[in-house]
Amino acid sequence: MDWIIRVLVPVVLPAYDSVQISLPSNVPGTTITYTIIVTNAGPSAVTNATVVDTLPAAITSATWSCSALIGSSCDVSSGSGDINTTLDLLANGSAIIEV
Repeated sequence: MDWIIRVLVPVVLPAYDSVQISLPSNVPGTTITYTIIVTNAGPSAVTNATVVDTLPAAITSATWSCSALIGSSCDVSSGSGDINTTLDLLANGSAIIEV
């Protein structure tokens, strides 16, 4: 079962809002895939915007990848376990994290 979660976070420095994502229950032993989309609504570019997603303990062997639109970037392109990375986003730039 694939879940698509769209997170639109207007990034305003120095304050930064945190976003929590709750997933519905799933059948144990099945695969869950979801997507986090982070967008900078501008008007300025942002550097080192932190994205953190702590996975529930029941989710094991999780991997994730991050890609960004041209001109924006993910400081780490992939990992395993909890997501804790930073993004550099142009105004109206986006990054997509697939878990």
